[in-house]
Amino acid sequence: MEKVAVIGANRFVGFCLCDHFLKEGMEVTGYTHQAHEKEMMLQDEMEMFLGRSSNFTVNKVEDRESLFDPTDQFDVIYFTYFDQGDFQDASFFREKMKQAHQVLIKCISYCLQSKTKLIFASSMRVFGSHQVITSEDVIPEPDHSEGRLFLHLEKMVNKFSTEKLPHVIIRIPTVYGPWQPLAASYQQACVQHVIKNHSVISIEEDRRDVLFIDDVVQSLANYGKYSPSSIIHFFSGKMNEWEQGAQLLQISYEPMRSIEINKKAGSFSSHTGIEEGIRRQKIHTRQILSRYRFR
Repeated sequence: MEKVAVIGANRFVGFCLCDHFLKEGMEVTGYTHQAHEKEMMLQDEMEMFLGRSSNFTVNKVEDRESLFDPTDQFDVIYFTYFDQGDFQDASFFREKMKQAHQVLIKCISYCLQSKTKLIFASSMRVFGSHQVITSEDVIPEPDHSEGRLFLHLEKMVNKFSTEKLPHVIIRIPTVYGPWQPLAASYQQACVQHVIKNHSVISIEEDRRDVLFIDDVVQSLANYGKYSPSSIIHFFSGKMNEWEQGAQLLQISYEPMRSIEINKKAGSFSSHTGIEEGIRRQKIHTRQILSRYRFR
């Protein structure tokens, strides 16, 4: 790959994908969209960070004219539209749902015309909390608005698979690490460790599994280089991994059964231990907050 597009370049996974590809010396076009106001501090940092690279071009999805110029030639497009910050309140979430639907239609149309490969980052939340054992063959039964949204978008992508749309759908559990959205419980706890805020931490994300951002990004980048089966699951392969992190961060939580997947169905290896991942997230959070405290 030499040139990629990332839709959701100012979201957690999308931003870190952009950073990864830029470090590899690739040309990256990032498509951004307005974030929730509570995430603006992190958004400002992301914008400044990526803006330092001459290989990075940014377009806003709100500017419909800038979406997928026919003259653009990408080796692969990553659709990473959402992160935890998009689910902070119902009205904002509904707005993002409508916008994502429209952008995905344009993206699919472009990919069909140009034969560009699409990597769609979905969520393990397409499986309901009652679905303990999952594989590519299990029919998702989401019981959360996030899961229902991702399943709807997956079906949009799959609808065009008969038209030879080159694509991979990758279902990912909760992701943590540096640049995690401020709404995420791990990030809330990291902030509290810095500013000594003793307010109650809200837990909205899926607690059945958790993966470190660098491991996720590396695997996503690898899937852009070859064509595996159309649906892939990322999972840690460890029991109670999210809970291990919560205990390290002193977060109170209600236990939830871990995701269990037939090993043959998974194609992801978790290289970063939960202790190391949280240590790195704490350091990054401290660095970000220190800059804002002295502005």
